[in-house]
Amino acid sequence: MKTNFKNQRFLLRLKNALSGFYFVWKENSFVFHILALSALLSLLIWIQPPLLWSVVLLLCALIVLVVEMLNTCIERLCDFIQPEKSEAIKAIKDIAAAAVLLSSTTAVLIALIFAYDVLLT
Repeated sequence: MKTNFKNQRFLLRLKNALSGFYFVWKENSFVFHILALSALLSLLIWIQPPLLWSVVLLLCALIVLVVEMLNTCIERLCDFIQPEKSEAIKAIKDIAAAAVLLSSTTAVLIALIFAYDVLLT
């Protein structure tokens, strides 16, 4: 029987989404990014930068988390579809990992610009 997720009640969809957080919470890299987000929130509360900088930095951190979640999704799907080693699956996983690297690097660069603009001037 096929499940139609679009017609499920909100609370059931919310339960499913929270279950997704449970699965991704087991990933060390996701936990690392959550800790970085916690440090960022603490810093923003402490120094109270202009609102625009706070929004930009929080968006960067959240984008990294979303990309990390998508990377985990892609890796699990690849492992399910092709449990044996495969060059095609390796390329897919490497591209997903590169997306995490790119989003993380971008977030760090924006944080450095923030540090220069707000903390050093």
